[in-house]
Amino acid sequence: LRIAAEMNANAAFALIEPREEFGWVMPGYEVDALRDWARALYAKARRYALRALAEQDPALAEGFRTETPDAFAQRLAQLEPDDDRLPALYWAAFASGNEINLRLDDPAALARLPVVLATMERIAELAPDAFLAGAHTFLAVFYSARGPAAGGDLERAWRHYDEVFRRTHGRFLLPYVLYARFYCVALGAQAPERARTLFRKAIRHVLTTPPDAMAEQVLANTIARRWASWIEQDLDEWILPPLPDEPGTEAPAADGR
Repeated sequence: LRIAAEMNANAAFALIEPREEFGWVMPGYEVDALRDWARALYAKARRYALRALAEQDPALAEGFRTETPDAFAQRLAQLEPDDDRLPALYWAAFASGNEINLRLDDPAALARLPVVLATMERIAELAPDAFLAGAHTFLAVFYSARGPAAGGDLERAWRHYDEVFRRTHGRFLLPYVLYARFYCVALGAQAPERARTLFRKAIRHVLTTPPDAMAEQVLANTIARRWASWIEQDLDEWILPPLPDEPGTEAPAADGR
């Protein structure tokens, strides 16, 4: 059941869900049909993961489905670093979070988001290396892809990206593309020149690292390189370049005068 959850969730994330900003829409399908398909796969993955979790701990699985964030946090606090319930719980949260992202107009789905976030925060604390630092990646994207009013927080996002990069030793490439697309683009509103530099550095790392740098992630790294080559072309659309100096004007002195 857990493996079925992982396979369905990964297929939806990397192959089925349309990602126009990365130049990826599965040929021969309409975007709306692909979103429906991805939602169905995430929902199936969530159900498989919760069935696997229910075989280990029925109360924990039911709590994930129905309890308030505060009540479920008490259950999360009882988990241990080597807890064998963590894999099923991780895939339940991963699938649920991505399904919610495709159901932003559904209040019932959005109401479960705090439980998903609390779960990922706890897994990041207990098993930071697990699932290729997957909990950190999930949280990094969440906090960098949303504005402050919707829960975004670039400082928190950077801390999670930093954990991912360190723990995967630069060999797992997908987080670098997500970092460029979400963190660097969001940073561009505050510090565009620095954001452009970081964006280029991340994309260059992806495009110059061979996919087999992490042998068990060749497919994921190949997908990351494809996405990177596409979004590299759109840098000027996402992070505006500096305006050229107007003819006849001089640059200000170092003290701004």
